[in-house]
Amino acid sequence: MNGQGPVTTIRSFGVIDGQLRFSINFQDIGGDPDAPDSNTWEPALEQLTANADREDGRRTIQVHRIAKNIVDAEILQAVPDTRNNIRYLRRSILRRARVYSLLCGSVVDDREVDRKLCQKFFNSLRFVSRARTRRR
Repeated sequence: MNGQGPVTTIRSFGVIDGQLRFSINFQDIGGDPDAPDSNTWEPALEQLTANADREDGRRTIQVHRIAKNIVDAEILQAVPDTRNNIRYLRRSILRRARVYSLLCGSVVDDREVDRKLCQKFFNSLRFVSRARTRRR
């Protein structure tokens, strides 16, 4: 599923395996991919994302900065039909002016998240360096 982001299309991919959903989406934010601010989250990101989640009806349980460009959060999202919540973990990565959002969570209301499995999913993302060509 794709949607329009502020600068480019947001590309989304997901799969449900048993009672867990795994998904990733990414979008470019514009700017120089090699600039420091294109590879480092701003200092107030945790508060900004918690505020945005609250405005969208989600509750942030916890949020942690893992590295200068990685923030993890645990989220509760209301399910209007059942008046329950689903719980999921989200990892947000800023790399080369592109935002990657990985989500891992239960598809069953009020079920705890398998944290070890979600961490394996998050840690499975690898970035391959582009080979730089030499000018002759």
